[in-house]
Amino acid sequence: MKTKMISQWIYGSTPWSAGYSVLAQSEGLKSSLTDAVLAFCENYDGQKYMLPLYHYNCCIYHIQKEVWVFMETFGGWKDQVGRDSRVIRNTLMDQETFEAIQGNPFLLSWVLPSISSYIPKKRNETKAIPGIPLESIQKKQANLWYKETQLFFRLFASLSVLEKQFLLSLQQKASPFSPCEIAVQKDASKLSRAIVYAIHKNKRMNYQIDSFSTNSQPVQGICFRFAPYCQEHQAMDSLVSTTKLDSKLGWEMATLVHSLPEPEAFYVMAKRYTKFSWIPYLALFILR
Repeated sequence: MKTKMISQWIYGSTPWSAGYSVLAQSEGLKSSLTDAVLAFCENYDGQKYMLPLYHYNCCIYHIQKEVWVFMETFGGWKDQVGRDSRVIRNTLMDQETFEAIQGNPFLLSWVLPSISSYIPKKRNETKAIPGIPLESIQKKQANLWYKETQLFFRLFASLSVLEKQFLLSLQQKASPFSPCEIAVQKDASKLSRAIVYAIHKNKRMNYQIDSFSTNSQPVQGICFRFAPYCQEHQAMDSLVSTTKLDSKLGWEMATLVHSLPEPEAFYVMAKRYTKFSWIPYLALFILR
């Protein structure tokens, strides 16, 4: 049986590259896939004049029906003549892999090497990136979900009141990733990551989410666009439910129960809550 591999394709401009080019890639990627990802990256770069140069942005989308791409854009780079530049890492997964990580590619960020380790030192080089066996991710999943849980609650605490209300209201929606474009004043990548974690594990299998708008195509999912360039000018507060939601321990436990896959949910709860403080919520896990 062929081992499932998670591949990477890195594109961008650095002090060593002559303009934007492929900086590194995993072996065995079909040209039809890399061409589709390249078109997305170039379309994003073409929109540079419309977007603030955030240090980090993320986008999750799929191509060719059953191939998912987790695109991360790293700012803070300069090209060979000193202009502001970006490096874009694209992590490619098939449907089976996407389902294995329960639709949360941020789990992979705990095992992906630093982006700087794959930047070539010469402008005519393209570094080779080893593929990541899906099996190795599956063996670590419980611990990866625990790390993501710890980060999620730190991210949640750092969100504004309005962002928290928006995330909580999304949890209640039957289709939280219906097409929606939202005007924001700042980078929404933290909110994006929190949403991916918090939404019910079954619902998050059918989404595209951007921390900003990357193309001129119709919005396919939640899209955060810098306010001056938002086509719809739809404010986040207009999408917040008027129902007051409990964001204390009951909500926290519900988030853990409904967001984490079954094998990991019990592990995360047991590790997060010491002694016997989590036992009263065991019934919620068993009877969901």
